[in-house]
Amino acid sequence: MKPINLILFFILFFSIPNGYGKENKTICEKEPNKTRYGQKLILNSQCAMNLAGWECKDGFIQRRDKCLKLQIPKNAVLNEDNHTWSCLSGYRKYRNVCKKIKLPKNAHLTEDGHDWICSEGYTRSKHHCIKN
Repeated sequence: MKPINLILFFILFFSIPNGYGKENKTICEKEPNKTRYGQKLILNSQCAMNLAGWECKDGFIQRRDKCLKLQIPKNAVLNEDNHTWSCLSGYRKYRNVCKKIKLPKNAHLTEDGHDWICSEGYTRSKHHCIKN
């Protein structure tokens, strides 16, 4: 097959869901309460056009064949992917919590707010800033 024909094949194959025309819906749109393979959905999941045929709803995380509510600790926010969380600025992730960053004398937070660096003229030494 010529390269241009192969490109056209892929464009047509992957851009036309289940045939031609606007009246065709994806499997998930036709039966939103089932996986893309027609199986019953598990609790807190939704149909998805992925290999598994399902994914967890926003605010839930997949653990094996279950969707568990994502536990967002104090001083954290849900990320844009809706399945993970990050600590607020001034806090650092430690296991499943956000710990406040203790700033030593002559230090300030990094740009992302999740660590600290020493001010100009000082060098980091474990948990302190020492004068150069």
